[in-house]
Amino acid sequence: MSRDFLFAIESVYRPELADDDAWMGALLDALLPLIGRGFGVMGMFVDASDPTSVRFSDPVARGAPEAMRANVHANSAEFSPSIFHGALTGQHDMVTTMTAVFGAKELAASATFEGTYQAGGVNDALLLLATDASGRGCAISAGSPTIASVPEEMREPLERVVIHATTALRLRRALVNEAGREGEAVLSPLGKLEHATGSATQPSAAQALREAAIAIDQARSVREKDPVGATDLWKGLVDGTWSLVDRFDSDGKRYLIALRNEPAGARVKTLTQREAQIAALVALGRTSKLIGYELGLSAPTVSRHLGSAMSKLGVTSRAELATHLAATMGSDDE
Repeated sequence: MSRDFLFAIESVYRPELADDDAWMGALLDALLPLIGRGFGVMGMFVDASDPTSVRFSDPVARGAPEAMRANVHANSAEFSPSIFHGALTGQHDMVTTMTAVFGAKELAASATFEGTYQAGGVNDALLLLATDASGRGCAISAGSPTIASVPEEMREPLERVVIHATTALRLRRALVNEAGREGEAVLSPLGKLEHATGSATQPSAAQALREAAIAIDQARSVREKDPVGATDLWKGLVDGTWSLVDRFDSDGKRYLIALRNEPAGARVKTLTQREAQIAALVALGRTSKLIGYELGLSAPTVSRHLGSAMSKLGVTSRAELATHLAATMGSDDE
C-alpha cells in the first residue's frame, strides 16, 4: 500500500492498536516517507491544559538518531512552559517549524540543541501540533538540516492529517474511559444505513452519515490520481458529532461505524453547543475552512454559527473572541 496522506489518516483509526506507543508508531510510519528529511520523525503525547506545567510523554521515534530521541526532554526543559502552552493552544499554526515556535536565536542558545541536534546535522524541524481546545493531543517533529519551511503543496494535506490525529486521539481516550461504548450507526461503504440509534436516526443526521460514508469510499478510490484531493473528501467528523471508523465482520465485509466524538466547546452558557464548538476552535487558531473540515460542516454553517456566537459575546473579530474566551476560561458564569 502506498504511503500517502490518506494512509496517514487511515493509520490513526486502527482500533487494534490499543497501546498508545503502537498508535503513535503507526502514525510515524505513515508520516516518515512524507515529511522525513533524513533525520526520522518523533512523536510525543502532550497535555497543555495547565499553562504553568506542560506535560510530555516519552518520545516515540522512527528513523531518528537515538541521541536526539534521548535528549528531547532535556532540550524541552531549556524553554519556558508558556512557549509550549502557546504553541499547543493556538498561538502558532498546526503545521509549523521549530524556529517559528522558539525563535532561531533562542534555539542557538540552547546547549542541548547545539550539542545534540546541531551537532548531528539538525538545524530546525517541521512540527505537527495535533491538539484540541483542551490543550491535549500529540506533537510530531521531523528534523531538517536547514532552517525549515512548510512546503505550500503539503500544508493543506498535513493540516488535514493533524486534524484527524487530534480527532482520533480524542476518540481513543473516550473509548478507554467508556469501555463498551457502541456506535450509533452502521453503514456500508456505499452509504447504506444498516442500523441507527439515538440522534443518528434523525433524517438530517442519517443523510449526513450516508454522504460521509460515500465520500470516504470516494477518497480511497481517487487516492492514486489525486492524493491531496482525496484527503479533502474525508472530513474530521460528520455533522460535528461522529467519527466514522472501519469495522470488519466475521466474513471480512467492511462497514463504517459512527462513534460519537464531539469536541469540547467554549464554556459559555449563552452559546449553543455548535456555537461553543466553533468558538473554541477559533480560539485555537483554526480558520473557518479548517473548522468546516474538522467538524464536517459547510462553510455557510460555520459562518452562521460563528456570527451568532460573536454577536452574543459582543465581539467583532476573531482576535477579540479568542481574548474573551481566554479571559473567561474556567468560568461557568457567562
